[in-house]
Amino acid sequence: MFELYPKWQGKQVKPSRSADKEIRHLCIDLDYIVKILEEGYDCPKSKRKAGTIEKCFKSGKKIIKVVVVESITHWNNEPVWLITHVGD
Repeated sequence: MFELYPKWQGKQVKPSRSADKEIRHLCIDLDYIVKILEEGYDCPKSKRKAGTIEKCFKSGKKIIKVVVVESITHWNNEPVWLITHVGD
């Protein structure tokens, strides 16, 4: 069965509207986001709510930061990782 969204830690990874724009601006895809979550390092902590995960990944001269939180898909109550920010 084909899945539209890749998984990380057993849950699908889905972008928020703003994160979707950031992802398209950087010309990367959701598989690359999962790679950052798996292989990235913990970012220097910024002021984020508890339960928020931030991973950084060096790509060339840039460092890309991915921020995700646990959420649910409202129509079926499926747990997902919601991408809230992708950038530098």
